Amino acid sequence: MIIGARPPGMIRSAWVSTVWVAIDDALTGAELVDALEKSGHRVSWVPATDVGPDGGGAKNPDVIVLDGDEANVSAVSEAWQGNSRAPRLLVMGAQAKARIAADRTRALFLSKPVSARALEEAIARAGSMRPSSADLGIEDARAKLGLAAASSHEEDAARIIAAAQGVDLQVVRETLKPRVHEYVVTTPLARILLDRGLALGDAARLLASLDGARTVKHLVDTGVLEPGNTAQLLWAFLCTGAAVGQAEPPSDRRLPKARAVATMRDHVRARRARLVQATHYDVLELSPEASVADVDRACQVMAVRFSPEALSSIDMGDMGPLVSELWQDVLKARAVLTDPRARTQYDESLLRLQPDADPERLMRRLRVQEAETAFVRGQKALLAGNPAQAVAELSAAARRVPEEPDYEAFCAWARFQAGSSKGEEKTALARRERGVAEASLLGRRPRPRALLALAFLCEAEGDLDSARDHLRATLACDPRLITAQKALERLGGKA
Repeated sequence: MIIGARPPGMIRSAWVSTVWVAIDDALTGAELVDALEKSGHRVSWVPATDVGPDGGGAKNPDVIVLDGDEANVSAVSEAWQGNSRAPRLLVMGAQAKARIAADRTRALFLSKPVSARALEEAIARAGSMRPSSADLGIEDARAKLGLAAASSHEEDAARIIAAAQGVDLQVVRETLKPRVHEYVVTTPLARILLDRGLALGDAARLLASLDGARTVKHLVDTGVLEPGNTAQLLWAFLCTGAAVGQAEPPSDRRLPKARAVATMRDHVRARRARLVQATHYDVLELSPEASVADVDRACQVMAVRFSPEALSSIDMGDMGPLVSELWQDVLKARAVLTDPRARTQYDESLLRLQPDADPERLMRRLRVQEAETAFVRGQKALLAGNPAQAVAELSAAARRVPEEPDYEAFCAWARFQAGSSKGEEKTALARRERGVAEASLLGRRPRPRALLALAFLCEAEGDLDSARDHLRATLACDPRLITAQKALERLGGKA
């Protein structure tokens, strides 16, 4: 894990931090502790399951080091959410899921194996990036507005919000500047203020609209109020705790708009991780034998999910530039693969880099043919009311071509039907298999068949809004899919 000892003469860290090493592997954990102690840090080795605010020791850490290949990074991040002394997370990993988890939680990421110098530099960087909440609290807000403490927190919050337009805009800008890409969502305090009439007028309207789907920047730039007024009210909401800013939109199913944004951000992250050193064929998820019509079709379907136009109504926050970057990859791939001369030159360059590519392509063609044959048999078994046989056939298809979401998604649907026929609890079963189908599609070009299976699982779980959304996406990719049309009509939706 750690390559090389601390370089001779290396200066001990100017920032002495408290570090929790939450690595369960004994050898790796010991190496990390030794490397960090040599740099002068206070280090504790704690179980990966005991790194919340109440675990690991009396003093909250400045940095927590996690193995992203093994640990539930999101769970650790969520455990510290809202804590004024939340540590920075440092995630190490060799798998794509570790990088995705680091991106999602705004953690620092180090690729394995890690050198001692890289580890020390990351710890120092974590210290410099650690957010401060000293300028965003109720006491600070009272001081800036010249208000005395009220008899209750609710009254305190109401008075600060009512006086928010009196705070200096420069103070507001400086306070909100590090938080412009945070998604704003209300807390239970907001409901109390609204129900008791303690937040009125513009403040009440803005507070009621905070559903976690929009960032501070988006709210200020495009809100119904004048930008300065919006910024002042957001400052007041955040200071009083009527709202909180989060690095990621909440995935709560009670907040469907926020959940849609969170899902799309996960798609973009997964796509970036999957396309590291990708070929043009990888970008479009096509085989080298694809025709020009196949290329055009793939681009059209890709645009349903990943084009800047498709995402223009979603606040992607700090991932906006990445959306454009990934779409440029699609356009470049299309330009080369639809130009016969450019494509020939490109294919020749790939063969020089991969001289054994031709035999592998032949084997892949055979696997795809076998998988599609098994998929058709699985579909027939489903129609015949034999879900167990369908699971066997669809599992075989997924094993042959694991990168094809159609097979895994329909296998999840078949497993749901098989489990239901055996008397398993349907809602929990649908939720579990829905997760499998969603994972198969994450970061990939939309597949109409896979989206259809996912819609069926959402309906089985009782999430009709998501079912309708997936059916609309299915029809956006393939308007001729009659099964999707009928399902959408049955659920009362419009294409």
